[in-house]
Amino acid sequence: SCPYYVHSPRDHLSCLTRADLRDVRDVKQHLWIAHRRRPFCPMCREIFLTAADCDQHIMGRSCAVRTEPDIEGITTEQMKLLARRPDPRLSQEESWFAVWEVVFPGAPRPSQARLSGLVESGVCHLRDYWARRGGRIISKFLEARGLTNYDMEDEERSLEALYVSVLNQMIDEMVAEPRESRG
Repeated sequence: SCPYYVHSPRDHLSCLTRADLRDVRDVKQHLWIAHRRRPFCPMCREIFLTAADCDQHIMGRSCAVRTEPDIEGITTEQMKLLARRPDPRLSQEESWFAVWEVVFPGAPRPSQARLSGLVESGVCHLRDYWARRGGRIISKFLEARGLTNYDMEDEERSLEALYVSVLNQMIDEMVAEPRESRG
């Protein structure tokens, strides 16, 4: 699971619904891509798309000091720690907790590294099922409706996009259903 999702599920729901994290290496890659701290002004806390834009803003010295909470995200220093080769003696769970301690130093550990809620485990099972059977399901559906055209340009890319879209739609509905039933 993504440590940010475990720490704050409501704020990081997309980590459950869109990130297919199978092992600690996937988690580390996800952290770098999805949770890297963006460049920000230490004075006003404004976030920038590029370091150059941030530097230009800072050199302008035209902002006011704001004391908002720390900017969320993985720092370069944290990524250096995460990039280290893991201790081969550690289990996947122990390795995940080592990642947790880098991402949230001093924060209490969660009870487990794996997703365990009903919805979370449902999403994991759905991903596994779709990885095994999704391609066949899509193919049978299209063939039954005469929608296959082997001369179509970029057909493989289109099928992959359909495969991912259907999976994402199923996950979104699975995650929304318990919320709707709770009101």
